Amino acid sequence: MRVCIFNPVIEKGNCILRSLTKILEKDYFEVKNELNNLTKKLNCEDYRDEKVFLKYLDDSGFIKVDSYKGVSVRDLKLDSGKYVVICGKDDYYHMFSVVDGIIYDKDESCYELKVIDVYKLEK
Repeated sequence: MRVCIFNPVIEKGNCILRSLTKILEKDYFEVKNELNNLTKKLNCEDYRDEKVFLKYLDDSGFIKVDSYKGVSVRDLKLDSGKYVVICGKDDYYHMFSVVDGIIYDKDESCYELKVIDVYKLEK
């Protein structure tokens, strides 16, 4: 899969907003407001809390796909559909979106990471 540079996010290093903005085709501020509202509802400190963004994915129609855990992003094959990929290496965690086999991210550094979870948009 190739990377298409996509970075509408004002805040440095915010892969959650970047991923959700692309995959849901929503405005950055709309996604941020929805996440902030969910954060308050769930009594969390920040929308970067796993509980918040996983609930947001669930509410938005994503389902977890289990067959990719541990695969290198470089070897990931998601040819059709819309996905959010959570990946990482050591103590670094990252999220990006995939639409019809194209990774949308700020750069190509995601290739070096391992997949933790993949969520497919079913709506």
